[in-house]
Amino acid sequence: VAPVYFASLEVLRTAVSTCVQRLSASALHEGLDDILPALIHRAGNLNSRISQASISMICHLGANPAVGVGYVARSVLTPMKRTSKNQTTELSGRLELLLRMLDRCGLAPRGLTTDAVLGFVLPALETPDDKVRNAAVAVVIDVYVRNGRTLDENTLFPLKPALRKMLLRKIAEADAAAGHEEVCMSTPKKDLAPLQDARRPYGAS
Repeated sequence: VAPVYFASLEVLRTAVSTCVQRLSASALHEGLDDILPALIHRAGNLNSRISQASISMICHLGANPAVGVGYVARSVLTPMKRTSKNQTTELSGRLELLLRMLDRCGLAPRGLTTDAVLGFVLPALETPDDKVRNAAVAVVIDVYVRNGRTLDENTLFPLKPALRKMLLRKIAEADAAAGHEEVCMSTPKKDLAPLQDARRPYGAS
């Protein structure tokens, strides 16, 4: 029931603000270990109010230094189960959550790194659903901008040529809208292990 869920979020917010003054980070994380995955799952709820309230709560936790964006990001970037019945809706919610977390917390050296975020997002580009694909493009562009409008060539290499071309066009459009002339692809510096499986779309076995 939505009203009960909203009330429980307020209780959680109060509990966390109280506990951060009394508990160690490890104890706080232990208390959130079962709660956080449930919040992330509801970020893709069909009820938009539940979805938005869940996303706001997760971002609030990530922005709390005592909880830490790294701790929250590890759960957010955990690959989704491919057997989910509402996988498209859940994936769309997860991508919106990522975009909101980036807006609230920015890229972080522990958790919300470029490699980790793109390793989760790039496979979503192969999802046929337009809403999911557009959300994935938005996250990639956001990461590109936060990286000083540069992108390692290795990052996009695992994508199919058509998808890579589409993504570069979208990035170029974003650059043009911001008054920049071209996409800057940096020289490859390393293998990006999290991206090796990026050709496999969500829902594939």
